[in-house]
Amino acid sequence: HNVNPRKPGSFGPDIAGAKLEVIRSMIMTGQPPKGVEPKWTDMEMAPLPHLEDEIPYIYEYLKSFN
Repeated sequence: HNVNPRKPGSFGPDIAGAKLEVIRSMIMTGQPPKGVEPKWTDMEMAPLPHLEDEIPYIYEYLKSFN
């Protein structure tokens, strides 16, 4: 991702304003939730389940970029 979450980065798409269910799914499984198309189809994200407790904070941070 990018230091500025509104901009795409070299390893991930822009993520500012992402919905909580998308953030949770991406962090826990590395995949968007069912019915949500990935922003980048040519790259995959590794699951980061050790960040589960941080998801609410990540969501609030990204929401602040709306």
